[in-house]
Amino acid sequence: MTPTKSTYNDLQKKAIEASARRTEINTSDWTPLVEKQDIVNSPAHYTQGKIEVIDFILDQEMDYLTASAMKYLCRHAHKHKGDGQIEDLRKARWFIEKNIEQKLKEDNL
Repeated sequence: MTPTKSTYNDLQKKAIEASARRTEINTSDWTPLVEKQDIVNSPAHYTQGKIEVIDFILDQEMDYLTASAMKYLCRHAHKHKGDGQIEDLRKARWFIEKNIEQKLKEDNL
């Protein structure tokens, strides 16, 4: 049996009525056990020191390759432990090598 529009309307009406019967819970006086970190805009490895790396990059008007290398160099010690730090340093080196390659091409060397 295929549900009809009136069946959907009845279900929607019942859901609204059930929702209206619920008691509101006041959470304004609750203290969170752990403060949630904004892992998208301000993860811990972005906010080490007095300024964020992105602010320095923008202030210095760095090109993409330089900025990417700088990002990995500045954050590697705070973002990962062990092999992750080495991986970020390798990423920084990759961007530096790519930048050197581009500069040599531009200068026909």
